[in-house]
Amino acid sequence: MRPDQLTAATNQTTDPTPTVLKRFAHAHDAAGNRTSEQIDDAVTSTSHDALNRLTSQQTGGALLFNGTLSEPASVTIRSQSVTVDATNQFSGSALGAEWDDDGRDCGDRRERQSEHGDL
Repeated sequence: MRPDQLTAATNQTTDPTPTVLKRFAHAHDAAGNRTSEQIDDAVTSTSHDALNRLTSQQTGGALLFNGTLSEPASVTIRSQSVTVDATNQFSGSALGAEWDDDGRDCGDRRERQSEHGDL
C-alpha cells in the first residue's frame, strides 16, 4: 500500500451532531490490488493472480467499525473486547461477520439456534 492511498472515508452531514450518510473502507495487498471493499455494512473480498489480475470476488470479510462513546464505557464486538481510548473513541474489525438485511449478526443467531436445536 502506498502511504498516500485512501483506505477509508465517511460521508456525513455537517449538523452539530453529524449523521453518517455512507461509509467506505478498502484494504490493499503489497502490489496495490484492492483485496476488500466495505460500503456501509457490506464487505466484498477479492483475490488476484501473480499478474495482478482479479481472479475472484466474494461477499464477506472483515467488517471495519469505529465510534465515539458519550461517556467512559467498554465495547464488545462478537465476544471480543475493543480498546476504548482516553477520548472515548474505538475502532477495530469483526472477522467472519455475516449480517442479515436488518443488520443482525447471523453468526450469533445461528450459534444460539444450534444450542437450542432450532437448526
